[in-house]
Amino acid sequence: MKRLFQWIVCSTRPMTVAELSLCLLAMNTKTGMLEEDNIIADLPDLAVLASGLLVVELALKDAESTVVVSHRSVQDFLVSTNAGDFKVDRESTIAHMSLVTLKFLILPDFGTVCESWEELSGRLSKFPFLDYAARFWPSHVMESGGMTPEALETMATLFMGSNFFPWLQVYKSNRSIPNHQTFHVDAKPLYWAARLGLKELVVRMLSLGTEINESGGFFGTALTMAAYNGDVPMVKLLLVNGADVNHRAGQYHTALQAAAFTGSEVIVNMLIDSGADVYARGGVFSTALIAAEKAGHQSIAKRLLDLGFEQPQRYETADKAEFLGTAILRRDIPVVRRIIEAGININDRLPGFSDWQKEEPGSGHSHYPLILAVSGGCLEIVKCIIDAGADLDVSDGYHGSALAYAAYRGREAIVRALLDGGANPLPRTHTYSGRGLPAYIKRIDAAEREKVGGGSKFYEVINMLTIENR
Repeated sequence: MKRLFQWIVCSTRPMTVAELSLCLLAMNTKTGMLEEDNIIADLPDLAVLASGLLVVELALKDAESTVVVSHRSVQDFLVSTNAGDFKVDRESTIAHMSLVTLKFLILPDFGTVCESWEELSGRLSKFPFLDYAARFWPSHVMESGGMTPEALETMATLFMGSNFFPWLQVYKSNRSIPNHQTFHVDAKPLYWAARLGLKELVVRMLSLGTEINESGGFFGTALTMAAYNGDVPMVKLLLVNGADVNHRAGQYHTALQAAAFTGSEVIVNMLIDSGADVYARGGVFSTALIAAEKAGHQSIAKRLLDLGFEQPQRYETADKAEFLGTAILRRDIPVVRRIIEAGININDRLPGFSDWQKEEPGSGHSHYPLILAVSGGCLEIVKCIIDAGADLDVSDGYHGSALAYAAYRGREAIVRALLDGGANPLPRTHTYSGRGLPAYIKRIDAAEREKVGGGSKFYEVINMLTIENR
């Protein structure tokens, strides 16, 4: 009876009669087997056993009806000293629930992955407690504040045995989406141990011979997963145990790119101090620097930029265009000057940087430095690039040349700088190729002018162009 109260008071969500029946009466934690003769079949039985302290909240389907305390005061009583022998101690109860759910998941009944949704649905119906055990054992383990040696060994058995993928299949399932293929096909147990933040389990798995750099899953490796989660203790643990800081796999390619995107400066610095290659290319953002810039983590972007000058040998072999593009977007005039002085072809495209339509970095679109600088709107940077020998008539993006785009945005000072530098006053444009800039500008109606922020300045630029360059 006391166990019944413990599960109802401490469960993560309300439990059904069938779930309580399996975990209380049918699951023998000593033998690790199900005793099917002890399963309660009728909904009212548990409520009767509890002498009216519990009620069954009926659902449309009997299997979904749950057992709850009859009143909030009952739960308050059960966790107080007034409950006497029936007092529910949350810490010890959660530890017990962790062990029961884990032992349930390593039963021989769950040793194979279901090959169809019908098979998976049938398994969940036959073993009602399976859904609760699969979904909530991690939270019970974390809430318990520590795990017993028995719980740790049971966890290791689950993760390193044939029951791992069947558990993961249920854990990732969604009953509203009938699909049995619920997890990444190459998911790895260590990756998931790191994802769930289970440090003791990671240590145990490594001691049993698990490869620390095994690749699999959306994020690729356990280290990248921990870096993305911002889990400093887990990242430190994996690095101390020999994780390859430059192992490349998964959506973000490297742990550094994942950490740069999510914004953990502590982890970024840990990875750099451990030898992370800040110039590594690949993944959704191409580099860690672009990831940091895209996510708006300015201090991380500056740290990665500065490393280019702290490591001149590596900087010489790096893609300087990436550093220049990031500095332009950040309107960082001193860094732009330093990169130009260090030597760069100012007329090379900047792959991976978005254009004025704000396409995502890494989308395949690119800009010339001059057009990106015009897009950023910083006059001093535009002048730096002009002085570095930029081709003032290069054309890319929707609006064509730098001059066309500056006029479109109503940036008179930049227009004048470009004209003074020798830009063609009647450039071809992408949209109105062959008709010249004035013809292009005149086709933009007043509403569009206001939307792009030109306002009255826009008309001044039009007049300047049409009067000065007739």
